[in-house]
Amino acid sequence: ASAYSIIGDTKNAELNYLEELELEKSFFGENDKIVAFTYQNLGNVYSAANQLKLAENYFLKSIFILKTFYGNNNADYAECINNLAVVYKDLGYYTKAEPLYKEASELKKQIFGENSLNYQKSLIYQAIFYYEIGDIKKSEDLFLESYRLQKANLNKDTFIDFVEILNGIGTRYSLRLDYSNAEKFYFESLETIDKYIGKENTLYTNSLIKIGMLYSNQSQYPQSRTYFNEASKILINLKKYYTSEHVFVLEALASGYRYEAKYDLSE
Repeated sequence: ASAYSIIGDTKNAELNYLEELELEKSFFGENDKIVAFTYQNLGNVYSAANQLKLAENYFLKSIFILKTFYGNNNADYAECINNLAVVYKDLGYYTKAEPLYKEASELKKQIFGENSLNYQKSLIYQAIFYYEIGDIKKSEDLFLESYRLQKANLNKDTFIDFVEILNGIGTRYSLRLDYSNAEKFYFESLETIDKYIGKENTLYTNSLIKIGMLYSNQSQYPQSRTYFNEASKILINLKKYYTSEHVFVLEALASGYRYEAKYDLSE
């Protein structure tokens, strides 16, 4: 069932999980943790397929078993209520989603500690939730708290998650037209990638493109070209010519020339 779920074959994943569920109930009883896990897997399948009421139903069944028979101070329960929070957010049930996000985050802090990625990612989930419902201040505070914690424990195993945080914060500042703060976080992302894996990779080119777009949005086309051209050279070195990323860079360069009325160069 999990293999079908990974490739997005919802129907076969559903059928296999439902078969597993009946077998597990007959072997272990209706309130075993294994049954709770299968309920949660079904919730994930339906959530991915945007069948949100079905997802809610299975997550609630899983939560009932985990909380009633195993207590709520465990990582499985915390993960399940976080998943349910996402479903409620997508359904527009924000008053139901918010306390679940908070509870999941607090539990992960208690179980794993504030220096764990589990807790730090839970802050990001909350930050995205608040951003999507328009509470920019709470979103920003949570992103920055996760940034602070991740930076204090940065290493080669965690830097990719840290880069995602930096880019996420940079993007949100950029959308608010706070370009100086956006620039700061995008450049830190660039420096972090270079430090841990160098420049010849698409993670680095992605950050170059973000900086190029930041300058383009401010009509600073010569500066933007510096970063777009560097990204293009790296993509060519990586033999990624005319991939969607490379085409985007070329179109951004051409667009900048057009805005500057340098039509011969845009060609």
